[in-house]
Amino acid sequence: MKATRWPTVAGLLTGLCAWLATAHGWAATAGERPELRLEPQCREFLNRHCAECHSGESVEGGVRLDILPDAIASVADAARWQDVLRVVNAGDMPPDEARQPTAEDKTDFLGHLTHVLEAARRSLADE
Repeated sequence: MKATRWPTVAGLLTGLCAWLATAHGWAATAGERPELRLEPQCREFLNRHCAECHSGESVEGGVRLDILPDAIASVADAARWQDVLRVVNAGDMPPDEARQPTAEDKTDFLGHLTHVLEAARRSLADE
């Protein structure tokens, strides 16, 4: 029987999964965890709505967001980002007197952060 040049369904699915993993920063070499990184839009959201009070040397509430890493590499990183998620989701931040994000911007920010934190929880479960 002559070998076919058409890819199999399994081959196509394997290729698609590899492409998705690479495109979304989920790929890792053997023995390493995938890098869990926030998209630039998340940092832009924080810069627009949080940085005025929560960056630099004098910060309100002792919370400094400009030094939070965009890559979640430890349980401590995940816990700090979980706190950000909690206060933004609850509507505690930004405060009422500050410029508010649009509903779409807030939903996008919270959705992406939730997704990355869920992946971090699975990845960091052994720590």
